[in-house]
Amino acid sequence: METDDPDTPTSKLTITANIVVEVGFELPSVQFRDMKVGDSSSQKVPVIGKDAASLVLGEAKTEMEGLSARAISEKGPDGTMRHWVEVSYTASTIGNQNGKVLVPTNNPKFPSLELNVWTFVKGDIELSPNRLTMLKTDPNLAKMVALLQGTKSTFAVLSAKDPKGLLNVTVKPRVKGKEYELTVEASPEGKKQTVNFSANIDITTDSKDQPALSLPVFYRVGVAALGKGGLSTGEAGGKSGNSLDLGKVTPLKTAPKPEAH
Repeated sequence: METDDPDTPTSKLTITANIVVEVGFELPSVQFRDMKVGDSSSQKVPVIGKDAASLVLGEAKTEMEGLSARAISEKGPDGTMRHWVEVSYTASTIGNQNGKVLVPTNNPKFPSLELNVWTFVKGDIELSPNRLTMLKTDPNLAKMVALLQGTKSTFAVLSAKDPKGLLNVTVKPRVKGKEYELTVEASPEGKKQTVNFSANIDITTDSKDQPALSLPVFYRVGVAALGKGGLSTGEAGGKSGNSLDLGKVTPLKTAPKPEAH
């Protein structure tokens, strides 16, 4: 923090906390991203609790395609019981998927633990960036461009639209059969919105492997300055994803020091 006190122009505040949970996963979710069909990966997620010695985990289950999990309980080098769930995923479907891993326990308060799993499997046709964050009050972010590119087989974009009707999309070929430019901006109905909203651009192609793709869009009607995410109109290039730039923090004004008596 910055202050206007000449004796203490800057100050640092450190906050620590020790939170004890009855029983639960150390992480609320796991992600498997940027994989290709056929790729496999696994992650271990610790199960924590205040009475690890008496905790018993049952058989982990999931119904998500390509996902498997197993609960493991072992004594560590120090002799204490340690529990975790090993989650494995083999990519079989292009696009975004989400599922859950359920693990029964012997804890009467928490008879079942739930772990969210998110996956993203890349295909030959890719969106860059794979999401957009737009800002109505910024000319560079009120109208944005995403590129749809294929590296192997040729394809054509058949349609691209927002089912909600809040966004308009214009498709323009840059390299026919290989690269298309999608320009996204708010529709007249979208411009009437007074609160932030989310939407998805549904894209259909003539590709047998990827007949449908989705471009998530988050539209802000007015908020603190945002860093550029995606491509603003007229640019060629850009980074995937978006970031929030809060800029310089406003200096903290401190109260006058009391006079010594």
